[in-house]
Amino acid sequence: MLRPLFRMVATWLVVSVGLAIPSDAATRSSLTRALRSAPAHKSGCCTDVETILYHFQWDPKTESAPYGAGPLAGVTLDPSGNGVIYGTTVHGGAYKHGVIFKLTPSGPGYEESVIFSFPKSIDWSLASAPVLVDTTGAIYSTTGANVANDCGTVFKLTPTGSTYAASTIHSFRKSSDGCDPALAGLYEDPSGALYGTTIGGGDSSCSNEPGQQNGCGTVFKLTPTGSGAYSESFVYRFVGGRDGKEPISGLIADSSGALYGTTGGGGELKCNCGVVYKLTPTGSGPYAMTVIHDFGVDASPGPLTADAAGDLYGTAIARRGGGNVVYELTPSASASTGYTYRLIYNASDGRPGEVILCSSGGALCAAAFFAGPVDAGDVFELNPPQDPSATYGETTLYTFEGGDTGANPSSYIVYSGGAIYGTFWANGGPSGSQNHRFEPFGGVFKIALPSSSSFLNGAEFGATS
Repeated sequence: MLRPLFRMVATWLVVSVGLAIPSDAATRSSLTRALRSAPAHKSGCCTDVETILYHFQWDPKTESAPYGAGPLAGVTLDPSGNGVIYGTTVHGGAYKHGVIFKLTPSGPGYEESVIFSFPKSIDWSLASAPVLVDTTGAIYSTTGANVANDCGTVFKLTPTGSTYAASTIHSFRKSSDGCDPALAGLYEDPSGALYGTTIGGGDSSCSNEPGQQNGCGTVFKLTPTGSGAYSESFVYRFVGGRDGKEPISGLIADSSGALYGTTGGGGELKCNCGVVYKLTPTGSGPYAMTVIHDFGVDASPGPLTADAAGDLYGTAIARRGGGNVVYELTPSASASTGYTYRLIYNASDGRPGEVILCSSGGALCAAAFFAGPVDAGDVFELNPPQDPSATYGETTLYTFEGGDTGANPSSYIVYSGGAIYGTFWANGGPSGSQNHRFEPFGGVFKIALPSSSSFLNGAEFGATS
């Protein structure tokens, strides 16, 4: 299943060959909007206010939105801790094909800068891939495959004073190369090497199924050469059997350099439901592949998160009874795969899409695109039980209602400094607040959590994407 629920309404990402970028594609338009707060429908245990940091608007008659509209991929916080927020939209900008935006704290609000507008030749370029920002301020991400025999790219935006210079790091070519990296996002190791996954490409003998003639996907590595270029190598090429196929989600890494991820298919042959895998560096070339869980019932596992003890957490679509499940994989020397599996939460309403660790006590947080009394979505916490054999309890942190409160949050949320940050797809402001023609079309939100709780101040597990 190439588009599981954890990607919500993500669309096939269509791009042109080689990321041909007009000279004026990187724009510097900006707009400042003040913070606005909206009361929560349900206060739950932890918050009674949502702050909209920025709301996007567009003109439905002309389909124009100079500052972007329709954020789907969540946000990325600047690693320096300066409060700057980065993200993407799938509409708007100079060419109406979406933007990469930057929100900089400014007085009581934020100033939005459109640092890149996707050219007319690129459609839905970053609809579902969070951007990666390094300590120099450079931004990395991916574009997807299209019908013109193009397999997507990895690109970089390098800050050059007040603008950004765009460059293509790698163009995928099908066959033994990968194909379509757009959904997964990237991970950067301490040396500056980039890692990611492609849905297709790799081993050309993988499968005779329609759409799989060019392989079942790869885990790739792009190593900087010192001259601004990158050299591609492969950590692993999937063959579509017990090892899985179609690695849609991205990667996380532990302190030893081992990589962890999931596939959307392959594994147990009757179910073909995907696996959780580990790739361990051997020091002499190829990584060692280990399938640490095979989904023989549930399907299409989503992205992983992990805690300081090395326990892995993720979501999958439940094929029996509907909805989604959240599971935990705990390292175990006695288990044949090295991990024991435990289902910790079962949601009959189809949520969540992705979980993140947000408490030193083991609580997980997540966002649901559709939930609540008007199906506008919510953000909630999963609390570990006192009885280790019991499932987690759920507490609603915030319920979106549409209108000024926004609607339909992306499953990609981040936690930092006592607050959850994310994007919502629809609504988020009064019509005509900037221009009488414009209507609200998504925004960036912050939900502050109480200082008395045991919520984290940062990541606990190695380096994560």
